Amino acid sequence: MKLILAYYFLKNLLKNMVIRKPPDKIHEIQFNKLKKLLRFAYRNNKYYRELFEKNNLTPDSFRVLEDITKFPVSDRADITNSFPDKIVSSGFKLGKNCFLVSTSGSTGVPIKVYKSYDTIFSTISLGSKRFMKKIFDIDKITIMTILVYAPETIEQVISDFALKSRRVPFRKINALDDVEVYIENLNQFKPEILFTYPSVLKDIKLYLNSSGERIHSPKIIFTSGEIFEKEIRKEILNLFPGSRIVDTYFCTEAGLIASNCAVSDKMHVLKDRVYLEILDKNGVPV
Repeated sequence: MKLILAYYFLKNLLKNMVIRKPPDKIHEIQFNKLKKLLRFAYRNNKYYRELFEKNNLTPDSFRVLEDITKFPVSDRADITNSFPDKIVSSGFKLGKNCFLVSTSGSTGVPIKVYKSYDTIFSTISLGSKRFMKKIFDIDKITIMTILVYAPETIEQVISDFALKSRRVPFRKINALDDVEVYIENLNQFKPEILFTYPSVLKDIKLYLNSSGERIHSPKIIFTSGEIFEKEIRKEILNLFPGSRIVDTYFCTEAGLIASNCAVSDKMHVLKDRVYLEILDKNGVPV
């Protein structure tokens, strides 16, 4: 089952890489996925079914992609107050085919959501050999994460899932450890791929600038969770010669939203995965 899921998600991911698609094709992919999602939510989710009915909408009300503006915006309180009875779609059971995850609670109150087994596996597939070879020309997959693994966070769920799958060599380091622990494990394990925060890289830079020690350079360093200033980024690249930094924008609720392009350092919205709206304080698209 795991191999079948991995193949399905990876094949779909590679097929829909947006850098290979013209704008009209991207628009078509987005609208087809939106229609499928709306139909599923209408039939299977109490919270969204109530929103549909309250606003006199059905899935057929959405004729073009831009019609998504008809749908009301859900805020933090809406999700929290509907948890868990109205949030879990029919056919899902916690611990069987979905996982409980929560946001970090940076605003004071964490949001709890459920992720399906399929969703977790599709995220892990981003670190697979086939994807890394296709996009970044990496043959040997060894992965290290230096993250904060609070209970029920997506970092905890995915790292535990990856450890149990044993598909690739994987090491999990706590970002709350001392910087010496980061450096020791990087030099010992020698990962080709590193997932971490910009602040961790800054701490490593400050330590090495004073100690003069050498450090292993992963081929790819994925960063997320914080703003990565351009000047600091340049200094980090000097510290890790031969490494490439891929900054990403990821959130627990929606997953991977944007990342550096595979052929440049510019940030791109992953339009095959999300339809991004930017709203003003009144909820009006800008």
